[in-house]
Amino acid sequence: MGAPKNDQPPAFPPDQPSTSTTTTTSTPQPSTSTSTNPANPTNPPPPYDPPAYELRSETAAPDPDTLLDPCTFVIHGRFIYPMLQTDTASEEPDSQPVYQLSRAIHEQGAATEHISFQRIDPRIRMTTTTTTDDDPEDDTIGETIPRLTHRPKDLYNLEHRKEMAYLGIPFQAWLEPQTRRGMGKVQIEKAPMFHSGYRVAKMWGEGEVRRLEREGKGKVVKKGEVYFTMKEAGGKSISESGSGSGSNGSKSGVWWEWSDQDGKVVAVQVREWDARGEETFKLRVTAPLARRWRDGLVGLWCLWMWHVRMLEVVPKKTWEDRKRIMKMPRLYLSPTMLGK
Repeated sequence: MGAPKNDQPPAFPPDQPSTSTTTTTSTPQPSTSTSTNPANPTNPPPPYDPPAYELRSETAAPDPDTLLDPCTFVIHGRFIYPMLQTDTASEEPDSQPVYQLSRAIHEQGAATEHISFQRIDPRIRMTTTTTTDDDPEDDTIGETIPRLTHRPKDLYNLEHRKEMAYLGIPFQAWLEPQTRRGMGKVQIEKAPMFHSGYRVAKMWGEGEVRRLEREGKGKVVKKGEVYFTMKEAGGKSISESGSGSGSNGSKSGVWWEWSDQDGKVVAVQVREWDARGEETFKLRVTAPLARRWRDGLVGLWCLWMWHVRMLEVVPKKTWEDRKRIMKMPRLYLSPTMLGK
């Protein structure tokens, strides 16, 4: 129940005069009623209407298993918009975003490790109109009317740790769930040997790891626990994948392809340049997906763009940098030290 809009008592109806605080002189009348105990009054108190509170939303939380139609998303700064079809058979971004990030991923450096990912849900709130200075005699005062609002819902935290090649530590990128109605904790990792690209695999919790260790299965990812696979398009143009016209992979075209557990392409990651040379990143979801899987797919898309962008802007190491790295203390015993 929301908080009252003010702490003033409700206004009296127009036909009911307010109680005056001024004292008036009147002829005393003899009392015919008998005195009663104040602790146990014989007459009940008059009915009292509490002040008008803002009612709760009548819109239920979105069902995570609802099947959603294919859609194209474009990212602008911190916000992700759906693309809408126009009369000219072209696409334009909607005015209302459906997802938002706490930071613009294309402006982050290697020091950033956390970015929150939220879905913006529309909500209908029933509110009671009050008087305004503009129109104090408005006839709609006191009526309950629906109002459309938007509320962000925490879905995931995007986590990224850069690669430390000189220590043999690969990059780490995963989604930390902030709700139980998502697809859980997943990570992006290199595909195993004899496979190309990357994959999105389930991350084991501490309880699950202990259970698998007791069963003797270790932490091996079993079949069915790889949610998506990503492969570079290899220079495929947008027209070759049925998404418009383009040239090659280094210019406007499909950047990465996302496939489900059965190997079916469910989304393509598109990179385009407009006539002014501005770069645009889009995700074309080509298959119907349940809400929980599409939310996770969009979050993984943002996480992967963040990782690939960092690889593109990483400065090349100079000879001085390499000498500094070679002088760093080793974390293991060298063969020379063992031979002494």
